[in-house]
Amino acid sequence: MPKGPLDGVPFIVKDEADVHGYKTTYGSAKVHRNGDGETTWAVKRLQQSGAILIGKANMHELGSDTTNNNPVKGTPRNPYDRNFYTGGSSGGSAYAVGSGLVPFAVGADGGGSIRIPASYCGVYGIKPSHGRISARPSVSLSPGNGVIGPIAATLQDLALVYRVMSEPDPDEPSSAAFPLPRAPLVSISTPQRKLLGVWKPWFNDAPDSITSLCNAAINRLVAKAGYELIELPTIPYLNECRLAHALSIMAEIGIFVNGDISSYNAANKIFLSVAAQTPALEFAIANKMRNMLMSHFAALWQKYPGMIVVTPTSPLPGIEIQKPHLSIGVSDTNTSLKSMRYVFLANFVGAPSLSAGVGYAEESGIPIGLMGLAEWGKEEDLFGWGKDVAEGSTVRKRGEIWVDVLGGVGGSK
Repeated sequence: MPKGPLDGVPFIVKDEADVHGYKTTYGSAKVHRNGDGETTWAVKRLQQSGAILIGKANMHELGSDTTNNNPVKGTPRNPYDRNFYTGGSSGGSAYAVGSGLVPFAVGADGGGSIRIPASYCGVYGIKPSHGRISARPSVSLSPGNGVIGPIAATLQDLALVYRVMSEPDPDEPSSAAFPLPRAPLVSISTPQRKLLGVWKPWFNDAPDSITSLCNAAINRLVAKAGYELIELPTIPYLNECRLAHALSIMAEIGIFVNGDISSYNAANKIFLSVAAQTPALEFAIANKMRNMLMSHFAALWQKYPGMIVVTPTSPLPGIEIQKPHLSIGVSDTNTSLKSMRYVFLANFVGAPSLSAGVGYAEESGIPIGLMGLAEWGKEEDLFGWGKDVAEGSTVRKRGEIWVDVLGGVGGSK
């Protein structure tokens, strides 16, 4: 008898979520949990729906950067060009989907760690609303910023897997407070209100080769899909909030490690040593900045209900691998912060955000993503928006074989 809508479909899980029978290492040489505990709620829901777990996926050690460079466990290569990173820290999950090994994978996102690798690998990824998907009993690296969510080869698969994963967990208060998701096989519907919000100074803070692709996608949405473009007057203290997010996620990972840095690579020893110097006062100020930004967006969505704020997913046309870094690691704070220029916002305010491909970088050939940020709890609006984006997208048509859970083999080289 079939178990559910994912019956027989293979998938993998980022090594940040607990799975019974699998060690949890967070991409490090240290075994944090040996696999004799309970499976993460959302992963268990996928298995109960018939999906077959075939293993755990590599990640950037401790999820501390956005490349997925990992000299300890190995560095996955971008499926479009092996001389580029997959993006991270859910790089193993995105590689497995982007290269056609599995149709979907579970990732985690504290600073773009689902959306950046999804963009670079030419697939779809969603960072859900905070609290929406239960990761109980897994221990989050950054509970104030991070959530788990799916990466998938097609938007239909992404919505299906999200709906299964987001079944409320009665033993997790935040998850239990959300309503039931749509039935897994219900088709994706267009958002009721088609509003796109853009703050131009922020949107344009990327190379022309990226913004031109993203603007072309927006123009198609306005001209052919009936969206209205809202030019936002400002997003206050955005650069300061970027730094506050970086401080908060760094401090939380430092708290997770609790002073023991001996088991980690050289780059993370630097990262964790800096994290240990974070004053409590600055951490408190960072959270005041978070509250201010949340209030600003609450007012925006009150004025423009259903508005989706759009930006590029990343201002970088991929990140090229420097071969020495494969064995020794790399610490490059400037590139890390730059790569998170847009993605951080969803983590900082707790709202859902989805990356959808819109083309390829001229200089690298790496896929480029357009990202949408929706109101809290409005993941279904993002799927509808993503469906409209996908109608004009060329991403994945030149990639490896990918599999559509609902429709069999979807495309090939």
